[in-house]
Amino acid sequence: MVNLIYCSLDEFMKKLEKKKLACFGAGFDYNSFVNRHSEYPLESRIEIIIDNNKKLTGSFYKGSIPIISLKQFSNIYSADHAVLITSYGYLDDMLAMLDRTKELSGMECYACPLIDIYENKEIPERRITDLLAKRCGIKLETVVKREKSGDIAFVSTFAAINRLGPGIKKKINSQIKAIADSGFEVEKGYIEYFSRDSIRRKIGQLPFISNIDYKSMLCSLCGYKAYYIRFDTIMNTVCFFERGFIKFCRAIKKENPKAKILVEIPTYPYDGEIEMNRQNFTTVLKDRINRRKLYRYVDRVVLFSKDKEIWKIKAINTLNGIDVNAIRRRKLITSIERVSIIAVASFAFWHGIDRFLIGLGEYYRQGERRDIVLHIVGNCTADVKDSCKKLIEEYNLSDRVIVHGEKTGDELDEIYDMVNLGIDCLGEHRKNIELSSSLKTRE
Repeated sequence: MVNLIYCSLDEFMKKLEKKKLACFGAGFDYNSFVNRHSEYPLESRIEIIIDNNKKLTGSFYKGSIPIISLKQFSNIYSADHAVLITSYGYLDDMLAMLDRTKELSGMECYACPLIDIYENKEIPERRITDLLAKRCGIKLETVVKREKSGDIAFVSTFAAINRLGPGIKKKINSQIKAIADSGFEVEKGYIEYFSRDSIRRKIGQLPFISNIDYKSMLCSLCGYKAYYIRFDTIMNTVCFFERGFIKFCRAIKKENPKAKILVEIPTYPYDGEIEMNRQNFTTVLKDRINRRKLYRYVDRVVLFSKDKEIWKIKAINTLNGIDVNAIRRRKLITSIERVSIIAVASFAFWHGIDRFLIGLGEYYRQGERRDIVLHIVGNCTADVKDSCKKLIEEYNLSDRVIVHGEKTGDELDEIYDMVNLGIDCLGEHRKNIELSSSLKTRE
């Protein structure tokens, strides 16, 4: 079993002075973590990336860091090594894989989610607190039943809010602030899921069994006058309605029939966001069965569309808003010699960035000479990344497309100051969306 360590980012960096760091996973969570803590020279300390994707092993991350399999790492492991697990959603699975590798017994192991929890002082979801208690002897109060609670519980699908894209994270915090500014006492809560490595979680893959630990949710989310529950999506991952969520809503209404339950669905219809296949068949099936039972307990759904009613529930139609006081006005560009365009998102197929690249490529094939440069800011799903790479090569656009990766704060503001035109989602029709209400257009 590896030695899982719970500490601050400063302590982690200090420990690395005498260690060779191997990073387990280098996807969305890793990039988000590095960008949030850009003041620390984290990437310069990484010597190896561990990834069991056979398509990646043998290649180099950012051209210099070798990517190897876990088995290969176990063959070269020494006491000088330490591992950083980057994933939030698969923390349990990755930790279990390290534990099963006998050669790594006793190895120092850190995790981005645990460092974030230490830094932010936020109480995480149940599976993380259980892990901290079991592996690190750390006990965080999470399921103490409240005798007196706030007015409104704002419930997010993902406890690890730092895993969210910066736009969604900003929106959630702004929503909570707006509700509080209206005179209500707001407390944050989370959808509780069973641990990924638990037998109960494995049983939860069956069609009519839930992965949601609604009893733990009831302990931590009781006594409120209203519940605002947001079902999030991350990088083409949809959080579906399950039987456990229906039970949670039913129990809330039983305890307090006057309590109001509002469910926000950021994208509707969302069926177009994900294709049913062998891997997700039971999950999608659960959603399509259980969402039609919501009307018994949910008072309103909050939609960013024109639909007045869905699943027999009346809708509150709204548009995304932003906190204008939290956004700096960009510097005005007066030069028009170059047209600099920006696209900011956690890119999936519905953002349609491929359509813009095709249009730009055809523009120059027709002999046009206007100087146009596109700045792409944000992470991409694997299929979007591959598609963009092929189009850039096909149309010879390497000198006209700058890929920045994820940027936030001052770094993002600096790029905004360089451009004079922004583009929104160009592929909303791909998921049957008729009304766009994206945050980026408002910002």
